Amino acid sequence: MIYNMIKVSIVILNWNSDNYLKDCLKAICAQSFKDFEVIFVDNGSSNGSLEEVKKAYPTFIYVENNLNYGFARGMNIGISHAQGEYVLLLNTDVYLDSNYLEECVKALDCDSTLGCVAGVEYPWKNGKLLQSTYSSGALGIKLHLQLGDMGIVDGYTFGVSGSFPIYRRSTILSVQKMTGSFFDEMFETGWEDTDLRFLLAYMGWHTKCVVTTRAWHIGSASVGAAKRLFDKSKSYQQRIFRNRFYIQYKYIRNIFILWNVFLCVVNFVMPLFLILFYPKSIVPYVKGYMEYRSKRTKLDSIKSQILLLKDNADLVKKYIYKI
Repeated sequence: MIYNMIKVSIVILNWNSDNYLKDCLKAICAQSFKDFEVIFVDNGSSNGSLEEVKKAYPTFIYVENNLNYGFARGMNIGISHAQGEYVLLLNTDVYLDSNYLEECVKALDCDSTLGCVAGVEYPWKNGKLLQSTYSSGALGIKLHLQLGDMGIVDGYTFGVSGSFPIYRRSTILSVQKMTGSFFDEMFETGWEDTDLRFLLAYMGWHTKCVVTTRAWHIGSASVGAAKRLFDKSKSYQQRIFRNRFYIQYKYIRNIFILWNVFLCVVNFVMPLFLILFYPKSIVPYVKGYMEYRSKRTKLDSIKSQILLLKDNADLVKKYIYKI
């Protein structure tokens, strides 16, 4: 396969998307930058969304999975078909500004140390593209996703939105060489983008928020539009709790001592908190913890490689301790 004939590959992962998908695709076609391909990956949708898109956009490249493989595996499959120098991983509930590709490509072309960029995140609510900045994600991580002093070192930041990031192909290849895949498929859906934020920082790749462009994001479109974790399905909650333990074990436990102590205290009091305020979530929490414990041996293989990169931990700390 010959790479770099196309500048940007846009990989879209679909699973029963509905109201937002049409506008998402219209925004892609309205881009001022035209040197791109679209790879539409369907994770076993049953609502007819795949058929509608195929009819409206016959030039897209289609990858049809028989099952819902989750975000991590679904995106990895899509990435394997991408030929672009840069790869945009796009959620179906995102509306890109018309200059999004143009500005992000400029940023990547000008700085070879950048492994990932994204524009500023704005809310897309009730069909309206709002004009106030917004950041999806967990407390502590979300503080690093937007503009301002927090989390930014020499113009770089710990992470950008996981709903519309653009990665350099060489970044993707370096991660695949180290771990065997780009996204860690143990995460399935949820926090897989945070896993990458840590990994890229440890590997020495920089990330930047491109302030000259933006994207509007709804969030949780594929999980019933429930915003709060405790309002989502028990299976989803279990994955998030489990994946949170994965992050702590892989990147924090042996390197960020104070942060790890804090998280251990949180883990200790969390069951009591859930029993008092969200009793329906205690079972997903316990199941998530037990699943994490069962995967520790598998986690150790990648953790050992991360510990070899601990010399880069000082840079990571500059981001993290800006909270």
